[in-house]
Order: sequence, then C-alpha cells, then structure tokens
Amino acid sequence: MTIDEKLAAIASGASLPLILRTVAAKWGRPNGIFSWDHVQVEALRALLEGCDPIAIASIVRSMCDDFRGMRDGFPDLMLVQDGKASFVEVKAEGDVIRRNQLTRLRQLGAAGIMAEIGRVDYRFDPEQDYVVVDIETTGSWSNGDRITEIGAVKVRNHCVVDEWHSLINPQRSIPAKIVQLTGITNEMVRDAPLFAEVADRFMEFMGDGIFVAHNVSFDYGFMSYEFDRIERRFRFPKLCTCAGMRRRYPGHKSYGLGRLCEIYGISLDNHHRALCDARASAQLLNLINKKRSEEGYREAA
Repeated sequence: MTIDEKLAAIASGASLPLILRTVAAKWGRPNGIFSWDHVQVEALRALLEGCDPIAIASIVRSMCDDFRGMRDGFPDLMLVQDGKASFVEVKAEGDVIRRNQLTRLRQLGAAGIMAEIGRVDYRFDPEQDYVVVDIETTGSWSNGDRITEIGAVKVRNHCVVDEWHSLINPQRSIPAKIVQLTGITNEMVRDAPLFAEVADRFMEFMGDGIFVAHNVSFDYGFMSYEFDRIERRFRFPKLCTCAGMRRRYPGHKSYGLGRLCEIYGISLDNHHRALCDARASAQLLNLINKKRSEEGYREAA
C-alpha cells in the first residue's frame, strides 16, 4: 500500500486491523525509527478509538512530510476518559516548556485533538529513588557539544545508597577554556569509553528513579541528545535543585551550586567535576525534600 492509501485508512477509522497485521509481521525486528516489540497495542487502540481519525491522519501526514522536524516534542501522557483520548505535557518546577513541545501542542489542538500543559508538584516519597546527576561537557550547546564525564548519586529517604561515575570519550577535542574550568584534559578521556558503551550501565543505575540535577534542563538535555544519537529513548521525570532551592529557601542573591554550598556548609572540594558536584547537589536535594516532608506533615495535620 502507498502512504496515501494508509493515511486514507487512518482517516476512515479502518486502520487498526492493518496496523495490527503489520505489528504481528514485524514483531521483534527494529526499523530505522523504533523496534516493533516496543509498540503498546492497547494504547494504540485507545488512541485510534478515542480521537477523530481525520485528526490523527493529519498529524501522521505531517510526520510523513517532515519526520525530522516532527519526531519529538509530543506530550508525555495520553489520558483516556469516557472513551475520549487527550494529551498532557507534564511540567514540574524548574522544567520549562520547550519550543518544539509548544509547537506540538498547537499542532494537536489545530487538528482537533485536545492537548494541554499540566503543572505538577512532587510530594516526597521516602521509598522513591532520586538519581542526582552532574555532567561535564565540551561546551554548552547540547546539540553540538559532547559529554566528557558523568557522575550520579542515588538517594533514597535522604540517604545516599549508591554512586556511579565515568569519564566519557567525547570524540572531539576539549577546548582549552573547558580544560581550565574542569581540569578534564584530552589525555584523560582519550582511552575512556564512548557514551554508547556506558549507556546501558547508566540506564540500569537510573532504574525507576527521578532525574535530579542543578539546572536540570542542561544535564537532562545533554543526556537526551546523547541517547538520541544512539537511537535510544531517554524519558524520566525531572527535578531541579536550583528551582527547588529558589522556591523553598528564598532570599539569596545567587543560586549557583558553589554559592549555595558556601551558604549551607556543603563540601565542594573539586567543583566542576561530575561526581563531586552530584554529591553536593544531592545534599541540596535533601534540604529541599526536608521542606517538602514538613509541608506534607502540615497538610496532613
């Protein structure tokens, strides 16, 4: 079948049997976009039955016309209520709406599919794992620069339960000003593993944790791009210690990691090295979670 014939089948509401036959035939075999064994059939059924099929065909046609421009930015959640499907882009404190996400929300709305932004406030759960991450890079442009070091600290119920660290070969030269800032030289990373070689270990360390960082959009953005380069998905809930400290410990002139460590007596002996900064950020997380726990107790009282 041609693309136009398949789009016509979607628009007519008759595409589900066609898609299910394709899933069955391709199961377990990756293509250039995804692995067929990652298809959630029930979610797909809910989408096709819960949205205007013409609207779905319109969005899919736009993806066919410009997949590179349309391949990301779609909302986090699909909600199904009374047989109707809608979408929500979930944003927590410190998590800003990106341009491509706003564009997708508008495109979905213009097609007749309900889509909105949902603001959430995380509540402290003592059994939840928080993975506090810090990265060092060759520069500040996540779409062009590369990671040179990753440090991660796993926190559960205010206690550090595990740590993970690796230098990364960025496959490009580290600028002199970055070497001066971090102390990470080209010689140090020359024999370090490539990101692709540590990706599985890092995902195993993340588990079902919440991704935490100081200025989380920076670290998460770099990690997301690195996984995108190896055609892997990277999606975790995020929490920003910078935004959290601004909200729950207001009044400071600066909320940079170094300044906050000075104010709250947190050790930062090797600033701009990933594991050191992750350990310091983990202590900021504990300060934030302490306030969140107190807020929860007051609300329950």
